[in-house]
Amino acid sequence: LKMIAPQHPRADFDPVAEWQSIVTKIPPAIAQRISALVHDLGDELAEAFYAEMLAHPQAKLFLDADIVHQRLHASMRRWLGELFAPHPPEALPAIVAHQRYVGEVHARIQLPMHLVARGARFLKGRLLSRLLHHPGNNALDADQTEAALLYVNDLFDLALELMAESYVR
Repeated sequence: LKMIAPQHPRADFDPVAEWQSIVTKIPPAIAQRISALVHDLGDELAEAFYAEMLAHPQAKLFLDADIVHQRLHASMRRWLGELFAPHPPEALPAIVAHQRYVGEVHARIQLPMHLVARGARFLKGRLLSRLLHHPGNNALDADQTEAALLYVNDLFDLALELMAESYVR
């Protein structure tokens, strides 16, 4: 794996505009609920993520339990919070740049992209499950639930897409 300057295969790809499109589709009250849920579940999500990754035979080669607890746990919590926090449009270029930076860090340590994707899939699934079964979310109607699920899915997938730009086979 080599690290390269981020470039998307589609010349007209504008990740800031795509991020803006995702966040403008969701009603602000639902986005705020998700942000609060992520804040409340930050430690739980980070703990579950690292337990899952430390149990994976390939992923554990890239992780040290002490470093997980000293630095990575807090970094994961911050990343999740940033991903789902409400941001003004002028902050979005920095958010997009941070996703690319995260990808560059993973590429630099030669963490295989399939493990990054596995981790994202695990986190997304855990958050979606908690969103669906969280007591405070039983007031969401079917349309609001669909909007919330699409929002979480789309933000995770766009973040992963931006991270993946740093990888080349």
